[in-house]
Amino acid sequence: MPYEQQKKCLICNNYFIARNWRAEVCSHRCHLERRKKWHNKNVNEIRAKARERYHNGGKAHYAKYEKTPKGFLMRKYRNMQSRVLGIQRLKAHLYKGKELLKREEYYEWSLASKKFWKLYREWIISNYNRKLTPTVDRIDPSQGYFLKNMEWVTHSENSRRSSITRHKVKI
Repeated sequence: MPYEQQKKCLICNNYFIARNWRAEVCSHRCHLERRKKWHNKNVNEIRAKARERYHNGGKAHYAKYEKTPKGFLMRKYRNMQSRVLGIQRLKAHLYKGKELLKREEYYEWSLASKKFWKLYREWIISNYNRKLTPTVDRIDPSQGYFLKNMEWVTHSENSRRSSITRHKVKI
């Protein structure tokens, strides 16, 4: 015989027929509301645990995720975003206020790029050699990040191009 009992919903206080002994809310909407209330009540504790996890060895988890294609692209986009917004102060004068394409557009462009996948595979095969890390290079450094001004290159190639540009400007 199936379990059925009339209970009072913890969120909306309406009575409902509980189909199992654990049911405490009457609907999916009330379930989501209950989760939201619990989260708001415990948000500081949740954040403190996340910080503790990060500082006590959790960095390895993030580092592992950032070596997946999705995690790698997420980190690259965040870095571009922080440069354009002026959060990275060291070279803010080179990037601040420049154009930045939308995140979805960036992911779509990257995942469709044969060059990205080729460089990404070579980077993995090299056991994550920093010189072979795929990076986005702006073809015209005076412009921002938009599709016609970006290409995938290795970290060492990007650095080489940057130093050549710097030397040309000094002359």
